[in-house]
Amino acid sequence: MNPRYTEIRDSIVERGGLHGPLTVTRRPGAKRYMLYMGGNTRLQIVQELWRETREARYEWINVTYHEWVSEADIIAAHLIENEARADTTFFEKAGGLVLLKEELEALGGTPLTLRELGLEAKALGMKVSAVAAMNYLYAVAELSALGPALTHENVNAIRAHAARVERIVSALNLDPFAYRDAFRGIVDAAAARHVAADDVSRASALDAVQTQRLLDDMDRALARQADVDLTRIKDVLVGIASSGGSPSSARIKDVIARGADESDGAPDAVAAIKPGEVRVSNAEPASHFARSASPAAPPAEERPPVVQPAPNVQPVAPAPTEECGSGFFDELLAFAAAFQIEALLCLHEAMPQGFYMEFPNDYFELLPADPAMDPNLRRAAYLYLVALSRQLEIGMAKRMPAASAWRQLVEKDPLDPSGSFETRYAQSCMGITGEFGVHGMGAHDVANLLCEPIGWQRLGALMRSYHAAFSATTNRYLDGEASAPIHASAP
Repeated sequence: MNPRYTEIRDSIVERGGLHGPLTVTRRPGAKRYMLYMGGNTRLQIVQELWRETREARYEWINVTYHEWVSEADIIAAHLIENEARADTTFFEKAGGLVLLKEELEALGGTPLTLRELGLEAKALGMKVSAVAAMNYLYAVAELSALGPALTHENVNAIRAHAARVERIVSALNLDPFAYRDAFRGIVDAAAARHVAADDVSRASALDAVQTQRLLDDMDRALARQADVDLTRIKDVLVGIASSGGSPSSARIKDVIARGADESDGAPDAVAAIKPGEVRVSNAEPASHFARSASPAAPPAEERPPVVQPAPNVQPVAPAPTEECGSGFFDELLAFAAAFQIEALLCLHEAMPQGFYMEFPNDYFELLPADPAMDPNLRRAAYLYLVALSRQLEIGMAKRMPAASAWRQLVEKDPLDPSGSFETRYAQSCMGITGEFGVHGMGAHDVANLLCEPIGWQRLGALMRSYHAAFSATTNRYLDGEASAPIHASAP
């Protein structure tokens, strides 16, 4: 039942009937009419009121007739109406798109690619991005047990992670059917935990913690099947995600085999990152799968050296409250993971917001491993976190660990022949230089974040947690040193 059923019924009673027309159509040869663009709840309520009262105001309704086109047209019309009302879940939309795809394929007699599905949907008046369509189809095919708990964010995270896992399954020549069976069991278990949680209803979304547990279970299943240390599996998955390309199967096998020789006695899980610690575990895998420079990229010998973050830092100011701060860091990590930039995220208490973003090795490290993700969207997410961290201010950049490549380049002479901040910034294709020579996001970067559901939804969640964590402490780092921005003409 529509959750707004009572509200809609009260409105119809108060107004003395249904005044707005419903749109109907009729299949060729059929005797009865059918609703064309939604309205099931309103029609059901009017019929119910007529049976109860027999009042004339409920006996007749106004309708607009729409000439019959096709079954696909009917499905698309209902999906458009549901989207306009914004009261349907992600999984309901996914089911509708799958139904539309099946109808279009039956009509055309051939399977549709994502691009063809998008074009057909557009012709029917729908707006469905390639990423959204891929998430919808994946959700119905692989994650239906989770149903209403699914969102664009958690489906995108699971789908991207599954693609990386499948790369390892293929590279190690493992039985793909065995892993798929394990994956179905993992999804079923996640759904059971979600329903059983006392403080979570079936209709609520799978949160970041629950999603991460599902991803961790995928890693464990892969490690068991491959008979490889879990830490190594996680490292290789991070390496694939942050490589900017798709490493060959031979390369993946080589890295895993080399890691097995080097990791005797290693722990069987990657330690969780806590506020105040620097993320350093992703540095090695990224270098394992670094792509060779293309003709468009500068030769490797001309690039600035890659400097890894320092392993430990000393806090210099009070952190936000533990409860609020942990919520912000959870959302921060979820935001970075959603856009596949977690390998560049470093948590560091000396920074105003408790983190900073490290320089990518080159432009290729800003290219998503998942081909379905728009690289411009990923780049915009990276630039947003750079801005949020306030590391574009000289004083803030100097609070980074001394080993940070970002800090070292900020403090370097801009004319140094070995490379400057400006050179590295340009080589990484990271942003723009404004009219005063200040680096930052452009309007197109903001638009990229706000035009995709994964962008504005993750951004909204991050900002809500940010406000809760820092609303009382936003001025704790405001000093003269921190007020100067990094300019193109000065270190």
